[in-house]
Amino acid sequence: MIQALLIAPYKGLLELTSHLKPELHDFQVTMVQADLSEVLPMLGKIESGGYDVIISRGGTARLLRRHTQVPVVEIPISGYDIIRILTLLKDCGVRVEMIGFRSVIEGFMAVSGILSIDIHYTVISDESEVDRALAEAQAAGTGIVVGDAVTLRKAREHGLEGMLITSGRESLLDAFAQARQVRAIAQRFRRTCAMYEELLDTVEEGFAVLDGQARLHYANASFRRLYGLEGQDLDPDAWTSRHPWMTEVAKCLSQGIIFDEAMPIRDVSPPRALYAGPLAAEGGQDLYFLRTGVRGGRREEASVRMTAVSGMFPSPWLPAHAAFGDAQPANVLGARERLALCGEPGTGKRLWTEAACQADGRTGLLLELRLQKPGEQSLKRLRQMALLADESTTLLLSGLAGLEAAHQRTIAAMLGETSAACVLAFEQEPSLLAEEGRLEPVLYELFGERVIRLQPLRERREELEGLIRMLITKANEATGRQIVGMQPEVHEALKGYSWPRNLLELAETVEAFVTQAEGDYIDGKALAQLGLEGRAGRGSEYGEKQPGTGHVNLNQTLKDIERDVIMAVLEEEQMNQSKAAKRLGINRATLWRKLKQNDL
Repeated sequence: MIQALLIAPYKGLLELTSHLKPELHDFQVTMVQADLSEVLPMLGKIESGGYDVIISRGGTARLLRRHTQVPVVEIPISGYDIIRILTLLKDCGVRVEMIGFRSVIEGFMAVSGILSIDIHYTVISDESEVDRALAEAQAAGTGIVVGDAVTLRKAREHGLEGMLITSGRESLLDAFAQARQVRAIAQRFRRTCAMYEELLDTVEEGFAVLDGQARLHYANASFRRLYGLEGQDLDPDAWTSRHPWMTEVAKCLSQGIIFDEAMPIRDVSPPRALYAGPLAAEGGQDLYFLRTGVRGGRREEASVRMTAVSGMFPSPWLPAHAAFGDAQPANVLGARERLALCGEPGTGKRLWTEAACQADGRTGLLLELRLQKPGEQSLKRLRQMALLADESTTLLLSGLAGLEAAHQRTIAAMLGETSAACVLAFEQEPSLLAEEGRLEPVLYELFGERVIRLQPLRERREELEGLIRMLITKANEATGRQIVGMQPEVHEALKGYSWPRNLLELAETVEAFVTQAEGDYIDGKALAQLGLEGRAGRGSEYGEKQPGTGHVNLNQTLKDIERDVIMAVLEEEQMNQSKAAKRLGINRATLWRKLKQNDL
């Protein structure tokens, strides 16, 4: 069985590898998600993991080759990978720039030229050049940056939307085929080394290899026995603490002093002679040999969701220009800002807040506080948290309209004292909540006219195509698939649906489509598989459902059926929770609780 370590820069590569396991029956694969910047701290575990081969991509593979003795196979960029990415980018309507090493993007340059697909390219030779290339791309008006995981992470720090170059099954299978060959060669090499080690273990003399810091890299059986290392790892601290003189020997060797005549060693019994000198450099590291022998007549030889942020906030899973239409979150969330977000469930309030933080270059923490009948102790801890927050922190509060008046006043006072930027999220118009007495005046006055209204998807059908394109890209990254688009009948079905849960439901639907698609395109089979067949035309010409026409899929759990029934009634009552609760035969508090339980 081949012991392989797969280091994947994105989650979807792990998913794809899992799907391919039946074809990799001769491999025992350990999978880790990490990019170029996260690999070096893992080297100790990698070296001690007993792996026959490491499989990775791009810059991560090249970095590993420089720092580990385990054979490294790089996942290639295949022609299939190139065609999939270019097909997804074709006619996207914005300036596209690909940034990467020549070995990665050379194939894209050739194929895009043949297909007359307009993409700009920047070739880099080192990771340090990425930031400069991104700054130039941003100045040129680039809308989408294409590259590897490191390029995308840095692109998001610059506020740019990125598309990851993903690897398909053909590329991954090719890499594992190379791994088989590499392992076969390595096995022959290891057998040769094992033969020499076994031979060295039979001789009386002690042999060892160390570096300039006196760390042992090898010791034969005689050397281990002589210096008390039998059955132990070559621990440098234990070794030098027991034989402190060896540190001085290593220092002399690193300064060019060679012990070509016997140096007596008196701290072992019987007394030994030591010979030491340089070996050929290994990977830029100077190594030295030690040989010891018995001295004699002949010569011998030796409820708060917290996101900690370092630098920029994490990029939201959809670009702001695509997700929010006219409600763009640019330059509106400065320090000590107080504003309200208003929109139906699933319209992306947290997503909008993340995008606003990114657009304003804010750093620090994003604290999402979902308030539901807090007690006095909870409010006390909340106040302490708010007072400790500095101007780099952003608070996103939801559930305020459902709190008691006294608790609303307490929170208003707290928000008046904090230095953090505050975003208050509501599902209904704040002015209407204030008129109905469900929102305290002192809380409403904190933001006043500063209200951002997020439109539901059914009012923005013209933007669906762009949203779907980006969601397919994200789903490809997450699942390891290489879907390049949807067939027209699927687009029409999605345009004709009212999307009661808005962006959240759209994202779930597209990811399910991508997961279940059998070919390169999502076709009509996906609609039937997910119970969406016939959605187009179910409602009015604008996709609104008429009373009594709500569609509930009975092939699901009782909890999901209840959720769909609630949403169908809410739709028919124009999202009026009081009317919906009356029709459902429950009070408004129970309805509110069920909405929260279902994250609606």
